[in-house]
Amino acid sequence: MHFVHPEMCVVFGETGGDTSQGKDGQIGNEKYMCPIGTVPTFPINTKNIRFTVVGVTLLDDTPRMCVITIQGTDINN
Repeated sequence: MHFVHPEMCVVFGETGGDTSQGKDGQIGNEKYMCPIGTVPTFPINTKNIRFTVVGVTLLDDTPRMCVITIQGTDINN
């Protein structure tokens, strides 16, 4: 398929996730060592806050905008 004006066509791509790190098994994509019989502990986020990311691109591969929507009810918390 050939577009005469690809710079006039907008494409949206959506993805999302959760901010909770409680069960992902990763800490910044790094491995840590500790003595045998102990468990390394690091502070992690355990709140389940959903987010959605929408990338907006033109068909000529020019990025236009990134929209991030975060779940919440109070902007102060």
